[in-house]
Amino acid sequence: DVVVPLKEVSKLIRGVREIGERHNIEVSCFGHLGDGNIHVNFLKKGLKKTEVDIPETLLKEVFTLAAGLKGKVSGEHGIGVVKKPYLSLTTEPAYIDLKKKIKNVFDPYGIMNPGKIC
Repeated sequence: DVVVPLKEVSKLIRGVREIGERHNIEVSCFGHLGDGNIHVNFLKKGLKKTEVDIPETLLKEVFTLAAGLKGKVSGEHGIGVVKKPYLSLTTEPAYIDLKKKIKNVFDPYGIMNPGKIC
């Protein structure tokens, strides 16, 4: 999911559809329109479940679009490993550093949820 200001939701959905068209991939957007939190799913017909993969270019384009609309790369599901490389598109380095420092207080050995943001 990505999140953008409410006034930018229609631009986000149009932009995501354009990304899908450029890559010949069907797009499904759904989510929480009331707070600008939109789940973006790319669907490719004919793929088996074992073959499904979201190309890095699609992710980067969607996250860049959200950033350009003053949004964030994640609204409610966190960053995890997929969005980690894109966090800096919408989040200040000082904020990321602060989160790392806070996590280090509670997890000085890095054993809780390793490999995520911190």
